[in-house]
Amino acid sequence: MKILVAVKQVAALDEDFVIRDDGRDVDPDFLIRDLNEWDDFSLEEAVKIKEGAAEPVEVVAVSVGSDEVDESLRKCLAKGADRAIRVWDTAIEGSDSIAIARVLAAVARREAPQMLFAGVQSSDQSFASTGIAARHQHTAIRKLAQHQAGRGKADRGVVLGGCLIGCRRRGRSGILVARAPHVCSG
Repeated sequence: MKILVAVKQVAALDEDFVIRDDGRDVDPDFLIRDLNEWDDFSLEEAVKIKEGAAEPVEVVAVSVGSDEVDESLRKCLAKGADRAIRVWDTAIEGSDSIAIARVLAAVARREAPQMLFAGVQSSDQSFASTGIAARHQHTAIRKLAQHQAGRGKADRGVVLGGCLIGCRRRGRSGILVARAPHVCSG
């Protein structure tokens, strides 16, 4: 089984920062770049599934961005991902979140994973649009347990109890998208 985890490197302000001379933005030297918190939760859940599986599971982290995202992808590898994919072209620079989601969808088609995880939103822009990368999605999942081939039980943070979800092979009904496994406290 293959699990594809979409991750994003986000920027946060350092304690002390300086506004650029044009007054429109913060000087990039004062930004701290790190893996998006919700994507980190998704990666953690994918690694847990890998570690608890009886069959081999490959966890692949994917990010769209310039070489600045390499540091976040290395963190994903250190946390248990087997491979990391960075997609970048100057034509992508400045694209909106829908265009980035379409790039991620193309990677998902090429990689053909059985599951695709993505954080519920990014902490920098909060667009929550990576879910369009798949035809079928299940959102705000707190816990995911696979019971048998192609079926599992998802516990959603927004609904009491759990519900059975299907994740049949890609050719029939698409792939299972579990977004933000830990977004809700429980």
